[in-house]
Amino acid sequence: MTTTRRRPGLSLTEVLVALFIMGIGAISILTLFPLGALNMASALKDDRTSQAALQADSLLRSYWASDVVGSPTNPDPFVNAFTDPDASGTADAQAGEPSFPVVLDPMGFVARSGPAQTWVTGLPASLLPRRNLRMVENAGAAKNNLALRTCSLLDGMGFDPARGGDPYNPDSGVVDREYRYNWLWVIQLPRVGDSNTATLTVVVFDKRTHLFVPNLAEAGLTATFTPGQSAVTVPTTQGVILAKGGWVMDGTILPASPGPLTRHAQFYRIVSATDDAAGNTVLELDRPVRRLDGTTGQYTGTLVVLAGVSEVFERPNLTP
Repeated sequence: MTTTRRRPGLSLTEVLVALFIMGIGAISILTLFPLGALNMASALKDDRTSQAALQADSLLRSYWASDVVGSPTNPDPFVNAFTDPDASGTADAQAGEPSFPVVLDPMGFVARSGPAQTWVTGLPASLLPRRNLRMVENAGAAKNNLALRTCSLLDGMGFDPARGGDPYNPDSGVVDREYRYNWLWVIQLPRVGDSNTATLTVVVFDKRTHLFVPNLAEAGLTATFTPGQSAVTVPTTQGVILAKGGWVMDGTILPASPGPLTRHAQFYRIVSATDDAAGNTVLELDRPVRRLDGTTGQYTGTLVVLAGVSEVFERPNLTP
């Protein structure tokens, strides 16, 4: 009897199945590298923005103690905007009322001229007053550089390929720094009459270029706000970026008559942004809209969009 012996080995089907499984494993491993890089970049950005906010917080608290509370007879002139934002000489905010919010923005101030310098989005009496710090304004020809150093996180260094990646510039004799993260402050007195205590919000920007104001760097859009609801509808405006993860501010300033009195500078993160058939953009915010006076009445106001905002930090109140 003759026995037929089969040569040991794998069939083509088994080889293909093995290759398929190995391919899936290889792709999964290779996918981890870009995901890891993205997560690392996100973590680094979060770390830098947090550092920037902490530095901004510490700087302004020191300045508040020395040049505002510590100098009652000659405080920094920006405090006048709490009650007299249009510099008319007449107090527009009375005792017991919330003051006008003030945007302390040395970098934005020195980069602009005209109404846009002293008013966010350049629309007087309808939006927020922008002011500089006295120590920057009094620096004369050096105020542009001082504004940059005062409001920037000096953590990163630039590397010039033409010099082999050396951050040191032999022409100027200084180390080239990145200045990627910078900030502004938004402050407001909860009650006019108590000038020693103010709310503080730090707005950190990513890649806001010094002394350069691109078109629509700031935009004010008319919106209807409903307290208790997180959806806000605004007209779609070409060039104004409203995307998931971005930030917007309820910058509504309304007089007491016909009322009610509204002086807001409240920030919200965009959870989603969708276009409707009427040519509007519907924004879903990270939290419901609220009024400072605690009422629930709907109001039509201004939604302010600031380009390049990385993160917004609501800090503890400024105190003596």
